[in-house]
Amino acid sequence: MDFFNLNNQLKNFFPQAQIVFGGSQLTDKAETFSDLDVYLIFRHTQDFLVAVKNKDKVFELKKSLDDKVHLHFLPQVFLSWRLYDVRGIFYINHRTEDFVSPGQADLIKLNSLKLSWKNLILLKLAKSEEDRIKYSHDLQKNFYWLTNQETDDMNFIADSLIELSGQLKTFLWRDWFFYCLR
Repeated sequence: MDFFNLNNQLKNFFPQAQIVFGGSQLTDKAETFSDLDVYLIFRHTQDFLVAVKNKDKVFELKKSLDDKVHLHFLPQVFLSWRLYDVRGIFYINHRTEDFVSPGQADLIKLNSLKLSWKNLILLKLAKSEEDRIKYSHDLQKNFYWLTNQETDDMNFIADSLIELSGQLKTFLWRDWFFYCLR
């Protein structure tokens, strides 16, 4: 994927945003179905609010992008509060720099648990082999983030998710609010 041209395309739509590319497309673990996470980070909350309220502009941008590109709009303050874990690259004067903004460990675990459950359910409902491979991959990836264990044993993963759901902190309103903002 041509990140430099994509960066320029995104800057035409949202010049005030810092564009950060992340996800498995940047690693050697990328599969043919791997997505590209693109974080549009706004220094000023007002710029963020204006950007997300302009649904026509966002829809036009999404139509012009590959289906594998997932946009994430974030105000800088969310990163300052460590509500998101964002790692990737960004462009400065035609060269890339690493971007690292670590999130709170408990929120990352909670998010990984939710994504693991989501992918397990989608895996069970998948009709095509392609979808089964994708959801299995995403489930294993999120399970690894949650437990640091690599496994392809779906029964073990399902049993572990049940156990972990009882062990992790309960789902607080704060967590629900910030998860909904994603």
